[in-house]
Amino acid sequence: MCFYGCILHSRVLYHGGKGLALVGQHPSLSIGNKKKRKRQLDLDKMIAKLKYLDSGGSELKWVEGFNIGSVVDGKIEEVKDIGVVIGFKKYNDVFGFVTHYQLGGIVMETGSTIQAVVLDVDRAERLVDLSLRPEFVNGSKEGSSVTQKKKRKNSALKDLEVFQSVNATVEIVRENYLVLSIPEYNYAIGYASVYDYNTQRLPQRQFLDGQSVIATVMALPCPETSGRLLLLLNEVNETSSSKRAKKMSSYEVGSLVQAEITEIKPLELKLKFGIGLHGRVHITEVNNVNDLEDPFVTLKVGKTVQAVILAKANRSNSNRNNFQWELSMRPELLTGSYKLGDELMTEKLEFSTGQCVTGYVYKVESEWVWLTISRNVRAQLYVLDSACEPSELKDFQKRFYVGKPVSGYVLSINRQRKLLRVIFRPFSALSCGNGDNSIVKLDDHENSIVNDNSSDYIHEGDIVGGRISKVFPGVSGLLVQIGPHMYGRINYTDLTDSWVPDPLSGYHEGQFVKCKVLEVSRTVSGNVHVDLSLQSSDGMLCQNSTEVCNVAYTPSKRVEKIDDLHPDMVVQGYVKNVTPKGCFILLSRKIDAKILLSNLSDGYVKDPEQEFPVGKLVIGRVLSVEPLSNRVEVTLKSSNASSRPESEINSLSTLHVGHVISGRIKRVESYGLFIAIDNTTLVGLCHISEISDDHIENIETKYRAGEKVTARVLK
Repeated sequence: MCFYGCILHSRVLYHGGKGLALVGQHPSLSIGNKKKRKRQLDLDKMIAKLKYLDSGGSELKWVEGFNIGSVVDGKIEEVKDIGVVIGFKKYNDVFGFVTHYQLGGIVMETGSTIQAVVLDVDRAERLVDLSLRPEFVNGSKEGSSVTQKKKRKNSALKDLEVFQSVNATVEIVRENYLVLSIPEYNYAIGYASVYDYNTQRLPQRQFLDGQSVIATVMALPCPETSGRLLLLLNEVNETSSSKRAKKMSSYEVGSLVQAEITEIKPLELKLKFGIGLHGRVHITEVNNVNDLEDPFVTLKVGKTVQAVILAKANRSNSNRNNFQWELSMRPELLTGSYKLGDELMTEKLEFSTGQCVTGYVYKVESEWVWLTISRNVRAQLYVLDSACEPSELKDFQKRFYVGKPVSGYVLSINRQRKLLRVIFRPFSALSCGNGDNSIVKLDDHENSIVNDNSSDYIHEGDIVGGRISKVFPGVSGLLVQIGPHMYGRINYTDLTDSWVPDPLSGYHEGQFVKCKVLEVSRTVSGNVHVDLSLQSSDGMLCQNSTEVCNVAYTPSKRVEKIDDLHPDMVVQGYVKNVTPKGCFILLSRKIDAKILLSNLSDGYVKDPEQEFPVGKLVIGRVLSVEPLSNRVEVTLKSSNASSRPESEINSLSTLHVGHVISGRIKRVESYGLFIAIDNTTLVGLCHISEISDDHIENIETKYRAGEKVTARVLK
């Protein structure tokens, strides 16, 4: 935009009869800009002198200790969000400042000493802008003396010529000027105004730290320029599309860039770099692989970081004109210990079962936790695979939150969905159907699901977390879920360590439990059968429930094999079922025992089902063991009765008139009671006249079969 009276610097392209053809400004005609920058420097000096007029200008002598490009010693006074404040021992009222960009990725701590290079000096504010970037500091330290440093600096500037175009990098952005470095000339420091006479009333161009620009040398360092190199920014007339193409074509996969953090999200960083370019750093691209530290703990909005370009993603859905670049801040990429190559563009997608992987939580559901393993690979963690302690399983959703780092072991791989299933406990890949431990590429869609039958990782002796799915009636035990589609059975005898009357007491459906795998077997049809136990006698299991453990009963050794049994051995068991001939009891999950009706009691048993309900705990002695047929017979009779000779049990000679005996009522008749005498096979009659001193109207209302009584022998 031009207006009357505007001073226009241009070059004559054509002189004709009708007028002149002009274009832009020519460096040789830009002396006004050179003078303008010189006037700004002189004005800074004048303001500084006026501020310290009372001291006769002696206060400005500190400037002599901060020559542009020189190395100075300082101490970190304060670390702020936008940079680091430096103090100087010799000048107490002069401060230095290092922006995040000039830190070069170095983490600073308050109180540490540093050596930095002077980039700019503000005399009026007594502020020195410094840099810790290696290209400045290392270059300035090459000379061992001041004379060598000056020779080196002069040799770099001697090669520059006035009106020469150079490629420069923006180091500091001021309100009216830029501090630039020229990498091709030993990172010489120069200064350029951000506008000139032709653009002073137009919207000013925006510049970023690290931005590449083209400038023209207007004046070499001399007393007139206060010893500074003055530059002029070149104006380039380009269309918006050509500018976009140019700025994007200058970056390639593997290129290192300086970027500024604009937003920190739970799972990614938003950054800007170059000229209007935007990118993101996925949470897995901040630290090296399997590093569980919080990747964002030291990062803040506005901080300048170094990153490497991984790939150019698709256009953002929210802004179709905004290209999103994929960046990485992993130290192994920035330091060069990891070879950069074309694989960065597509990302490595190779995993093997049993491999330990690290990811970050991005979604928590009632049954599943979703992890992001890399930019394109996800993983699932099931609730029962996350722990084995009931208290931890109960607090499943509280234990995980978005952004939490999690490590696990690959159990199965779905190539098509680029999805892994992980568990917390390690296991052998040999047992999971992947004996060669081969690497699986997720971008190979053949045989898209690897090790989908995830039951192979369950082995005898494993401690797993479970959830009660069903409480069976009687003595059928529990059905416990131990995986998304996997269940195990707990026998009635494996519910507790001790023999207690009601082992199911305290358990309910939906309750989390800690289980031990006793046995894993497969049927002919391929179904998997898993036997579990809740017993904690080995010290490994504890259900955190006082209702389950009954300390009143001492643990007894469980019989697991029939070879462990022998005659006269005392055993305990639960009544499994009752028949007219007797009943069967559970000694363990694999051994049942038979009790004949005659061995249920020392006395008469009128109603076995009533006296021996299913689930009742009984104590007996082994009568016989048949290992080949897996048959065991037990008696519940007392040892005294069983050990007496049969002749003595059936003989009346053991009874005498006047003896008091005990027994059970075998039958009730209208005329009296038939009583089975204990420890014998004898039955006696108690006439109704001998039952009581009082008159009995109805004997059946007073006595019942099976009732325990005592009587005296009359004859």
